[in-house]
Amino acid sequence: MVLVCAALLPVLVFGVVLAALFARGERVETERELRAAARALSLALHRESETHVRSLQILATADELDRRDLGRFHALAARAVEASPAWEAVMLVDPGGEQLVSSRVPYGSPLPRTGVPELIARVIATRQPAVSDLFLSSLTRRPVIALAVPVVRADGVRYVLTSTTSPERIQALLGSERVPAGGLAAVVDRSGVIVARTLGAERFVGRPGGPMFESRDAGAADTVWRGTTPEGLEVQAALHRSTVSGWTVAVAAPAAAVNAPVRRAIALVSAAGLVLLLGGAWLAIRVGRRIAAPIAGLADAAAVVGRGAALERPRSSILEVERVARALEDASSERGRAEASLRRNEAFYRSLLENALDMVTVVDAAGVVVYESPAITRVLGWTPDERIGRSSVAVVHPDDLPGVVERLAQGFRAPGTPQALAFRARHRDGTWRHIDSVGHVFVDEAGAAIGVINSRDVTAQRRAEEKLAVQASALDAAANGIVITDREGRIVWVNRAFTRLTGYPAAEVVGQTPRLLRSGRHDQAFYRHLWATVLAGEPWRGEMVNRRRDGMLYTEEQTITPVRATGGGITHFIAVKQDVTERKRLDEELRQQREALYQSEKLAGMGQLLAGVAHELNNPLTVVIARTAMLGSALAGGLHESTVKKLADAAERCARIVKNFVALARQRPPTRQEVWLNQVVLEAVELVSYPLHLDDVEMTLDLAPDLPPIWGDPHQLHQVVVNLVTNAHHAMRDTAPPRRLVMTTRADAAHGRVRLEMADTGPGIPSAMRARVFEPFFTTKPLGQGTGLGLSICQGIVEGHGGTITVASGGPGATFVVELPAGGPAPPAVEPGASARPPLARRGRILVVDDEAEVGQVLAELLAADGHEVDTATDGLDALDRLSRRAYDLVLSDIKMPNLDGRGFYREVERRLPALAGRVIFLTGDALSAEVSEFIETTGRPSLDKPFDAEQIRRIVSQVLGPE
Repeated sequence: MVLVCAALLPVLVFGVVLAALFARGERVETERELRAAARALSLALHRESETHVRSLQILATADELDRRDLGRFHALAARAVEASPAWEAVMLVDPGGEQLVSSRVPYGSPLPRTGVPELIARVIATRQPAVSDLFLSSLTRRPVIALAVPVVRADGVRYVLTSTTSPERIQALLGSERVPAGGLAAVVDRSGVIVARTLGAERFVGRPGGPMFESRDAGAADTVWRGTTPEGLEVQAALHRSTVSGWTVAVAAPAAAVNAPVRRAIALVSAAGLVLLLGGAWLAIRVGRRIAAPIAGLADAAAVVGRGAALERPRSSILEVERVARALEDASSERGRAEASLRRNEAFYRSLLENALDMVTVVDAAGVVVYESPAITRVLGWTPDERIGRSSVAVVHPDDLPGVVERLAQGFRAPGTPQALAFRARHRDGTWRHIDSVGHVFVDEAGAAIGVINSRDVTAQRRAEEKLAVQASALDAAANGIVITDREGRIVWVNRAFTRLTGYPAAEVVGQTPRLLRSGRHDQAFYRHLWATVLAGEPWRGEMVNRRRDGMLYTEEQTITPVRATGGGITHFIAVKQDVTERKRLDEELRQQREALYQSEKLAGMGQLLAGVAHELNNPLTVVIARTAMLGSALAGGLHESTVKKLADAAERCARIVKNFVALARQRPPTRQEVWLNQVVLEAVELVSYPLHLDDVEMTLDLAPDLPPIWGDPHQLHQVVVNLVTNAHHAMRDTAPPRRLVMTTRADAAHGRVRLEMADTGPGIPSAMRARVFEPFFTTKPLGQGTGLGLSICQGIVEGHGGTITVASGGPGATFVVELPAGGPAPPAVEPGASARPPLARRGRILVVDDEAEVGQVLAELLAADGHEVDTATDGLDALDRLSRRAYDLVLSDIKMPNLDGRGFYREVERRLPALAGRVIFLTGDALSAEVSEFIETTGRPSLDKPFDAEQIRRIVSQVLGPE
């Protein structure tokens, strides 16, 4: 009996141990599966949000936002919502939180402020996409989730583009994922509010998540929780928090399902022990001597199981020994599965480490790196192999080294205590990066200590902090006075300009209210209106008479802006003050001059109108000039050759007049280049010749042929000549014929100057007025017929070129004399045959893109006549379709076109056919557009301004394709 008991006791103990191992393995496997399910569900949510974000980012690149054409963008947003079943609405919000566009309502409808100001602020601050918490829509009054992306342009974050989706979308995603039988899955946002739930969604969505989510470790991405759900269900749950959105996903399994293997193992061992004990006495008599050998075999089998080797089950005719052998065999198999699970977990966590954005460094007690995550290559440029085996502080800045070494030493002296480090680390390229780290020291069972350090690159954050410090200094150094008060109006901060403006130092006014500046010039209704405006959240702008510390009154222009907290409540007010006392005094002096300025504005508007008309003429002029050239070639040597020549000359004259109009209207900064004065005079006379002819003004030009060039701005000098001719024309209108205007140019070689004289037969200028004709706003014309600015502008231009302008009136009429310094190289020699037809280009296949069908057709015919194979397209989309079906050697494209303009077409060609992008020539009739000029300059591609002739087309095509 003792022998049986002695034999059974180890078996019973082994069974208990085996059951415990089996139960532990089952719990580990269940926990791993729950964690994997939570991570998979979180990843699915992340992919869903990424899909939405990418769609929003594509929508944010719309040209309508570049042009601030919000009406067209509203239509585009509405189509995007129709195409995306996951979106409920698309909104466009400005940086101040005002909704500008909502696809829910027609464009132009009143819109409330955004319901997610914290999300808008976070997107503007980080310039990164973000996801909101669950919130109540201000339009539909239903719970929704918002995704937002910044609309970034050259001037910064111009708008924030958001879309909303319903929690039902997340609910559907939960339903598509595998959840343990009898269990549940749930998703909560950053604030712990339930967004979706597989059980009782209608009851729990929008409510706090409860103990399951309140117990999670805020610093850990994965957490395991055991407890009771609101339905009373005992569960074991795995929680995973997304590092991107901050949302937490939980997957729970019933505790009964988790513990069932444990109970079965205990029941099995208990039953086996009971049977063995009851049959022990009988077995002791019958098989006492037969037990020793099987027990030895079981001991060997147990040793095999202990070593983790494959077990070959020992055979025995004794039932109990056979059952124990089977249990050993099961234990061996279970151990194999557990070890495989551990290997999978190890591979999983290693993958997490190696794909983490932050650097993870493991060091030994001597500070030597034993592991380095791959993130170090992205952050500091080193590879992990280059760091392993080296000192962990080898890349630390010398000035930061003592502090880092001390913190590491403290960590090893007090294992388990987190140590925060901030230092500069050397990048492989020699630059320094700011790093924030948190380290923990762990001690294993053998007593060996290792340090795990998590490090993050905060260089951009440090630079942002420095920028904020600079901005704070800039506010204090601002020229305008700045006052910040709390919500009750008590002053909390003023800058130095406030002290200069009012005479009050900061120490005297902090804690006071701005009432100490009151002058008594404004009644209580004025201040009540001011406070009502700012307390309603709106800025107040106006003028106010205040009293300085010395008692003197002054007038200030003031803007008071409310400052809102994250929750939307007003916390402070910022007032910007500017002393306008002197400006108010000058306003009275300028009152008499406003009428003259008004007339000047009308003239400027007329110039823009003329330029616009000229622009509209460019396309038909292009067709006329090209068709005339083709007609001339067809009728060369015939009866009508001279007629066609006159037609061509007239068309060219029209083109020059159009270009002169454009030159007058174009707003451009002064430039300096070689200018020929005779050419400037001829172009100016051509521009104004028609009105002179109508009033019988005889124009005489005496232009010296040997004039040296001038170094100046041709457009400004052109403006001077046109202004002087126009003044002379107006002066002669009321004089009797004959009316003559004589323009003479001469070179003064002795003084290195060029001289232009302009003499008219008008009434002349009285001697008393002659000294004032160049004063701003002085005019000899009747009221309403002149601004008094023309001659003043002419004098400024001439003197800006180092020259002089004078007036003489010794008899009938007036004579203006302009002298300019000669300069610049000699005129280039005209080579024989320079005006000959340019060489033909290498023949190729050419695509002409222009929304004016006539322009495209005439270009195609011109190029086809030179042997090229030519296709035409009416806009960028049509052209892209043709490029997808056929290869071309050259593309001539207009800029302004419907559907897809030349800029969008060129970007697509760059992306799809980069080689062809180098063989694009731009055609434009919009010579006034700064955007078009900037675009063409950015691309570096050649361009032709409409109207152009056949020779210009041949020359530029030959330049790009190369001559035959």
